Formats: sequence, structure tokens, C-alpha cells
Amino acid sequence: MYRMLDVRPDCPLLNVLLVRQDDHMPGEGAGVFMAAYLNRPELNAVGYRGKHPGKWQDATNAIAAKVYAFDEWDEVYFDAFDQHLPAPADPEGQEEDGFVHGRQ
Repeated sequence: MYRMLDVRPDCPLLNVLLVRQDDHMPGEGAGVFMAAYLNRPELNAVGYRGKHPGKWQDATNAIAAKVYAFDEWDEVYFDAFDQHLPAPADPEGQEEDGFVHGRQ
């Protein structure tokens, strides 16, 4: 995320899509990014996520909507990593055994 923000400071926070399995929200480590992006310093306060899960989720949802609507990911990725995004994987899989996503 740091590299992408270095080349594109207004880039939506892709890292909010990395969520914990138990509650489907990003961990507290995302707070520093969310606080800066939304200009809401309280999001980076220690324990804010646990004390205010509804507000944390609302902030996450607002940013995630921008991530999904953003259409310049290839440009940001190229500027940050000097290569284009790889093509999406085939949703049917690439197994040669004839089974899609594992065994029957």
C-alpha cells in the first residue's frame, strides 16, 4: 500500500479488502491508512476498532466502495511496481486432470 500511495496519494485503500475471518473487517493495522484517507484520526487510535466496530465497518465500507469503483488499478500498479497487472485467473481453473477446483 505504501508504494501505491507513494505514486498515487489519492489511490483508494486496497488493503481494506484484506479482512479478518472472524468479523470480516480489516485489522487495526489498517487504521493508520484509513485515518489519513478519510481525514479521521480517531480511526488510528489504539483500540478504536474494538470499541467502535460499527464506525470501523462504516469507514471500511466507504473505502471499499471506492476501491471497487476505481478504474485505474493497472496504471497505479505499473507506476508502483514497473509492470502491468497480471491477467485474471481462469475462474474454471487450470487443472489438467479434468476436475474444476480439486477433486469430485
